[in-house]
Amino acid sequence: MTFAQLCDDFQCVSSPAVERTAKRLAKDIHDMREDTRTLSCFANDSKYSDSIRSFTGRDKYRRLSWIRSALQNPSVHMLGMAMESTSVLEITWQLRGYLTVPGGLLDARVTSTFTLNQISGQVTDHRDQWDVASSALPIQLAFWASRLAWATSEAIKDVTEKSEEGGKSGAATRVYLSAPVWRP
Repeated sequence: MTFAQLCDDFQCVSSPAVERTAKRLAKDIHDMREDTRTLSCFANDSKYSDSIRSFTGRDKYRRLSWIRSALQNPSVHMLGMAMESTSVLEITWQLRGYLTVPGGLLDARVTSTFTLNQISGQVTDHRDQWDVASSALPIQLAFWASRLAWATSEAIKDVTEKSEEGGKSGAATRVYLSAPVWRP
């Protein structure tokens, strides 16, 4: 499905602001604008989560760049976009590319679920579900290892940022890390 077809078939059952954001989110996914996505689509305190990484705050979307760092020749194919309710949008897409290590073809189906504020149209919650079952088992294992390594690196950056913020304000800072959940 082309991006134009996706937008033509999309029927928004919410506000014009939600419809604008929905189309912008789909365009950012289609164009693989991971770390350069349109930040104005996200509320300042928006929450992101997938089976390995989670964070709060739209500025951290600038660091959501696993695809470019882990895949060679990545491509996105849009599979569908639908409003699950007046405030919940679901975009399904397929990601294909060669893992840098060990070099096999990854074929992932991703379901991105967004909860949007109906007045501003901004995303308040974003969840990604990664399904790599159509890839070979060694590629699935390499995918999860790569995502875990990337998420660990990002968690270290989060702790560093948080401790620097605490040092500037003079307030004590506590950072809690949770073990990632592996869902192949």
